[in-house]
Amino acid sequence: VIDAHGQLHYLILRHGGVLGVGQKYCAIPVRVIALKRKLDSETPWVELNISPKVLEKANNFTSDKWPDFHNETFVKETNAVFVDVPGVNVRIER
Repeated sequence: VIDAHGQLHYLILRHGGVLGVGQKYCAIPVRVIALKRKLDSETPWVELNISPKVLEKANNFTSDKWPDFHNETFVKETNAVFVDVPGVNVRIER
């Protein structure tokens, strides 16, 4: 999810379901995602170090009911779920 200024805020993760039925989507804050690349490769990948329990606590949505990513309540609730997620060395000033 990119804002009007071109800043990336969230990546959308699809999870759960069987054969495309019952899948959920979750907005993952960019600060908990690591973009990695092997030294001998130009192909990057995204590393996400979260548990299924965190995904269940997050604001999940379906493909036909996307949230308003600029809504203040959505932003606060989403950030609260991912505040203690390890994996990326990012310092957040509160």
